[in-house]
Amino acid sequence: MERMPSIFIAIASYGMAQDHYLERLLEEYRKLRMRNRVVVMSNQNKPVQGAEVLVGLPSRDPYSLPFAHRKVFAENAEKYDFFVYTEDDTFLTEKHIESFLELQAKLDGNEILGFIRSETSPEGKRYITSVHHHFRWIPETVVSRDGDLFAQLSNQHSGCFIVTREQLRKAIASGGFLVEPRSRIYGMLETAATDIYTQCGLRRLICISRIQEFIVPHLANKYYSRMGLPDEELEIQARFLMELY
Repeated sequence: MERMPSIFIAIASYGMAQDHYLERLLEEYRKLRMRNRVVVMSNQNKPVQGAEVLVGLPSRDPYSLPFAHRKVFAENAEKYDFFVYTEDDTFLTEKHIESFLELQAKLDGNEILGFIRSETSPEGKRYITSVHHHFRWIPETVVSRDGDLFAQLSNQHSGCFIVTREQLRKAIASGGFLVEPRSRIYGMLETAATDIYTQCGLRRLICISRIQEFIVPHLANKYYSRMGLPDEELEIQARFLMELY
């Protein structure tokens, strides 16, 4: 009988203002069929159902909280098959995780399957907020892997990521993962979620042939009115990339 994979989930949740979003995530993860451990990283102790709470900031800067997952992942690197980091308002679901497990197996060892974020207006219109301003698809990166097409988006941030045990080992060994909280191309919050792609010898790819499976809702819905593109335009871009390939 094939062993069910195990997964470690770390959620960054500062204060209590977004605890209503956090509860939606925890409710989703309580349904996971695979063996899992969920840890909420916060600056304060607070009641959560179905998860542990790890209190403490990596540095004096309150924006450093998302970096807390690095040490915890390293301490548990040999205990789980997959590792998830997510912000408390980024709704990475069981279905997203299942799609990742299926398609990540098609990629090379240095390629990580990534996600893009969306927001929904009060009228119910969905916008892809990961594609805005100067961020764009990079056409020359389109590759085929076992019947599916993948490409890079210049915006590496999606508020979450999933990584395999082997890739986590590689990231730790690179020296680019266990680093002090800081800002670089992105702000500190975004840097915490993108270092795994940008400085650990790994490359993030988005599945453009099944792109709808890798769109993650940003529950805060606070950017759609000034950035992002309508969902149907994303589909047009994905089709163009596939035709170009």
